[in-house]
Amino acid sequence: MHYQMVEAQSFWDSFHAMRRDNTKNKAALIDTLSELRRKPFNNSKLNTHGVGEARNGKKIYASDVGSGKSGRGDRRVVWQIFNRTMVLLLYGTHKVYDRAKRMRVEFDTDAHAYTIVEQEANSGVDLVYHRDRDRVGKLFMAWTDNELQSFGFPDPTVTVLRRLDSDDDLLELAHELGDDNFERSYNLVAHGHPDGALAAASLIGELEADPVQPEVTEEDREVERHLQEETMAPWFTRTEPEFLAEIMDRPIEDWMIFLHPDQRNAVRRRYAGPARIRGSAGTGKTVVGLHRAVWLANRNHALRRQQQLQLAGTTQGTKPILFTTYIKSLPPVLEALYLRMPGTRAGEVQFEPVDRLARRFCFKLGVFTPLGPRKVDEAFSAAYDRVIVKDSPLGDKGLSKQYLRDEITAVIKGRALETVDEYRAVARTGRKVPLGRRQRAQIWELREAWDEEMSLRGVVDFPDVVLKALHLARQLDEPRYSAIIVDEAQDLTMAGLRFLRALVNAPHPDRDRPNGLLVLGDGAQRIYPGGFTLRQAGVEVRGRTTVLRVNYRNTDHIIGAAMAVAGGADVEDLGESYLRKDQLAEVARQGPTPRLIRARDPDDQIARIAGMIREMAAWEDPILPGDTAVLAPWNVHVNKICGLLAGGGLEVQKLDNYDGRPTTKIKIGTYYRGKGLEFKAVFLPYLNLGMFPRRPKKGMSPEEAEELYNLDLSALFVAMTRARDVLVVLHNGDPSKALAPVLGSFETRSGGT
Repeated sequence: MHYQMVEAQSFWDSFHAMRRDNTKNKAALIDTLSELRRKPFNNSKLNTHGVGEARNGKKIYASDVGSGKSGRGDRRVVWQIFNRTMVLLLYGTHKVYDRAKRMRVEFDTDAHAYTIVEQEANSGVDLVYHRDRDRVGKLFMAWTDNELQSFGFPDPTVTVLRRLDSDDDLLELAHELGDDNFERSYNLVAHGHPDGALAAASLIGELEADPVQPEVTEEDREVERHLQEETMAPWFTRTEPEFLAEIMDRPIEDWMIFLHPDQRNAVRRRYAGPARIRGSAGTGKTVVGLHRAVWLANRNHALRRQQQLQLAGTTQGTKPILFTTYIKSLPPVLEALYLRMPGTRAGEVQFEPVDRLARRFCFKLGVFTPLGPRKVDEAFSAAYDRVIVKDSPLGDKGLSKQYLRDEITAVIKGRALETVDEYRAVARTGRKVPLGRRQRAQIWELREAWDEEMSLRGVVDFPDVVLKALHLARQLDEPRYSAIIVDEAQDLTMAGLRFLRALVNAPHPDRDRPNGLLVLGDGAQRIYPGGFTLRQAGVEVRGRTTVLRVNYRNTDHIIGAAMAVAGGADVEDLGESYLRKDQLAEVARQGPTPRLIRARDPDDQIARIAGMIREMAAWEDPILPGDTAVLAPWNVHVNKICGLLAGGGLEVQKLDNYDGRPTTKIKIGTYYRGKGLEFKAVFLPYLNLGMFPRRPKKGMSPEEAEELYNLDLSALFVAMTRARDVLVVLHNGDPSKALAPVLGSFETRSGGT
C-alpha cells in the first residue's frame, strides 16, 4: 500500500533554486520520490532519518537522494508525515534542515490543503505557502487516492468518486461509471472492499459467514444515510499501519487508539446476534472494540436525529452503549482513550467494570448488597473449619483453602449453579484437579456454610452481587443498553456474562438482539481461575466470530521471548482448546532482543531500572518515562518500587491511579493491573527463582500445583506482551523457573549497565 505525497510550493521553489543540479541528480530525485511513496522507512536506498522538529512540534524527516559506488550524494528531500500522506517541504543539501525547523506546517489530511509559515533566518519575516481545500466529498474519504487506485479504479474514476457525498450521488452516476466500476465502488462503500463482503472478511481472518443476517429496514437505511453524512469522522480516515514512525513517536495513548485499515470491516459489521472478536496478544482487539463503540454511538446519534425529524421535535431516545471488563482499573483508561477520538461525545458510551455495574444495578432496584472483604474472609475460614475435617472426602485431598474458595466463586457461583446435582454434573472448564461426587457434595456443603457465616456477619461476596444482579436483570421490562462490548471476556464468570446478556436483551434475556453483544477476548491471556464456554453461557457466535491475525504491538523478539516462556501451556478459550504457541499471530514489527539482567540484590534491580529509564530518555528517538511501566508480580512490591524510584528523583504513578491520559510519570503496578494496557518500554523485576512463579505449598496436590503454575505463567505472558518496543527482565541470584530453560531468547547481562 503506497503513501500519498503532496509537494509543497516551498519544495518546488527549493528544487528550482538548485539551478546547477545535473541531469543525474534530477533523475535520482525521481527515483527517490518513487521509493518514498513505496517505503519511506527502513529503506536502505533512502537512509531516512529524523533531523529535529518543525515549529508545529512534529518530527522532520530527511531522505537521501541518489547513491552509488562513491557513496550517497549530498542532496536531501525533507518532509513531514500526516497519517499516510507525506508533505515534501524542501530539497537541497543538509543546510535545508535548519530552514525546515523554522517552518510551521498545518495540513488538512482530508482536503490535502496546507499552510506553511516559514520565518526567514536573517529578517525574521514570515513567508507563507498556501494551498486551498480540494473539493472532497464524504463518501470515499476513508480511502486515499492511492488506495482507490490499488483497488483497480482508473485515475478519472478516482476523480469522480472523490466528489461524491452520499449513496444517492453514487447511484446517479451508475451509468457514467460503467458496470464494473459501479459494482466495485458500491461494494467498497457497503462492505469495505471492492470485491464484496467475503473479500473484506478475508483480510482479517473471518471464520465463517453469518448464517442469519439482520433484516435491513427502511429506518436502518435512513439512519445509515445520516451516519454517512455526519460520522465519517477523522478517526476513521486516520486508520493506518501502527509501525509508522510518525505514530510511534507520539505518546503511547495515541498509539492505543489507532486502527489498522484491515480491521475496518470488524468495526462496522452488522451482526444478527452475539459476536466475538478474538486474537492473540497485540492484535488490536480492544482498539477494534473502542472504534466499534464510536461507530455504534454515532449510529445512535443518527437514529435520535431521525426520530426527532419523524416525531416533530420529540424523541424516543436510544439507550447508551456499555463498554465493560472484569478489571476494575481498566474502564477509566478505556474511557479516556475513547474520548481522545475525534467525533466522540461524553455520556453516549458508559465505561464500568462488571462487579461495580452489578452492585450499582442492584442498588437502583432497591437491593442492598453490603460488602466487607475482611468479614467475607473470616466467614470462609469459619466455614472451612466447620466442614473440612480430617478423614472427610476433602480432608486428605491436598487442596488449599484458596483452591476450594476459587471452586465456589468461579465454578459454583460463577456458573450460577442452583443445586448440588447441577454441580455434580457440570464440566469444570479450566480446572485441573479431578473431583468425584462425594468431594463435590462436600464443596457444596462448604458453599452453604460460607453463605451462612456471611449472613451472620451481614455481608456478601462479589460473586453473590453478580448472582443477585443476574436474577434482577432477567426480570427487566426493557433493555438497559443498546449494545454491550465486553473486553477481556475470558476473565469474566459465566454468571457475569449472562448478566450482561440479560441487560441488553430484556425483556427476553435469552433472545439475542442484532448488534447487541460483542465479546472481545483471548483465552491465552486468562489470569484468573476457572473458565467456561460461550455455549455453556447460552451465547452462540458461530458465523459471527472474527479472528485478528496480525500482531501490530509487539516486536518479533518480544513476542518470541514471551512465547518461549509460556507458549507450551494449554489454553481453554471460551470453548476452544489449544497450545498458546499454536495461536501465534503474524508479527508486523521488528526490534531489539529483550534483555535479561542479573543484579546484585532486589534494590539493585530497581537502581538498574532507574538508570535505564534515564538512558532511554536521552536516545535519539527517546522513550520517555511517561511511556514506560515497571510491572511486579505482587502488590507487596509496588510500594517498594515507587519508593525507590521516587527517592532517586523520578516521577512515578501507580496504575491504580492511571486514567488513560498522558503523563510524564513512570507507571507502576502488578501484572494484573497492567492487563489491557501497553507501553513503549516494560521492566519486569523480581523474577528470581522461588519468588515467581509461586512455589507450591507443602502437601499441595500435583494437579493444583500445575494449575497454579499455569496461571502464574499466563500472568507473566500478559506482562511481557505489554511491551511495544523494549522489554527488560531482571533478577538476582538464580533466574525464575519460567526463564531458566529459555535464556537464549534474551540478551543476558550482569554487573554494570
